[in-house]
Amino acid sequence: MIFQHIHPGLYLGDDQEYHLRIEGQAGWFTIQACAFPYHRKALGYFHEPPKDHPEAAYAYRKRRLILNLLDAPDPADIPRPPIDEALRVIDEQLRAGRQVYLHCNQGFSRSPSIALLFLAAKGLFGERDFETAEEVFRELYPFYRPNAGMRGFARSHYESYKQGIPRKGKS
Repeated sequence: MIFQHIHPGLYLGDDQEYHLRIEGQAGWFTIQACAFPYHRKALGYFHEPPKDHPEAAYAYRKRRLILNLLDAPDPADIPRPPIDEALRVIDEQLRAGRQVYLHCNQGFSRSPSIALLFLAAKGLFGERDFETAEEVFRELYPFYRPNAGMRGFARSHYESYKQGIPRKGKS
């Protein structure tokens, strides 16, 4: 079970801690960075949502953003739109004074990779390169162990995210 404060108002962890600490609590907004079970349950599909479904990439439910995000081994299989939306929502919710809990199933790969990109977008790594930013991030969140797909995605998009939070429609 993982529950870690990494930035003012921003917490990372796993789905067990979501159910134990966050679910149903006032003042929290949750980002669930996992297709299974959350996105699948929200949309009611078995294998994958129809590609033309308006919530195929992400879905909003009461105080939650649910990403259709698998921990794929190939970075080319990691879609940018749900990650961009997560960064926008983290920023929006923190500005509104809410606490944000960002989690994936185990808290090792998807959610911390998104958090690393959020911190980069907020300028907290300065001009550091990706590998150095990862070292700094591991000091904040020692559970960071991204799979090849998420790490490759984060590495290849790191410089563009350092330019700031993506604007809606600019993914």
